[in-house]
Amino acid sequence: MASSTARRRVTAVPHARDREATRAAILAAAEEEFAWHGLEGARTEEIALRSGVTKGMIYHYFESKEKLYEAALEQVLAPLLISLQQFAAPDADPMEALEGLLRRILELAGQKPGVPAMLFLEVIQNRGAYYQKIGFPSLYHVLATILENGRKKGIFRSLDARHTAINLVGACCFYYCAAQRLQPIWPDTAKPLSPGMMKRHAEQALSLVLGGIQTRDKHAR
Repeated sequence: MASSTARRRVTAVPHARDREATRAAILAAAEEEFAWHGLEGARTEEIALRSGVTKGMIYHYFESKEKLYEAALEQVLAPLLISLQQFAAPDADPMEALEGLLRRILELAGQKPGVPAMLFLEVIQNRGAYYQKIGFPSLYHVLATILENGRKKGIFRSLDARHTAINLVGACCFYYCAAQRLQPIWPDTAKPLSPGMMKRHAEQALSLVLGGIQTRDKHAR
């Protein structure tokens, strides 16, 4: 994780305090704070410091820390929701749907490395209650449906779709939650969250997942 100095950097906000620009700055700072501490440990004072606004202005825009948290979740989950809708079609090819969805998850995590930690903290602290509040469907349910469809068609090997769905998300996202603690695994010159290392992680995760779930007949082709 980042140092305390980096965590307290202030995001510049236009002097005009344009409503949309101010709201965007607050949300960007909130994403970072919630990724570090989740809803329980996040402090609005830190969000105000990072976004360059007063604490009172945060409440003016979002009413409460909980409302700000909901808005931040909606913002980070919006691109994933579009992907779920795209790959969840019943007539979609299971392999194409699975690979496409996993690539999208890895792409979004690479763009915002703090998001996986934020989403895991939501499950740990709130048991996913805020997913229901914002009407977000279960990623695990969509993955399990794709896996079960592929198993029935003989594309995927015999597997427990729900357990496998959870393991797939872990294979893609745990790296980002533990990246700064993983530094000793590599030489000092290799930074876990550098573009090259994140690309390498995506390649390795996809290779592991896609190679592990296919039937033997699929491998033999």
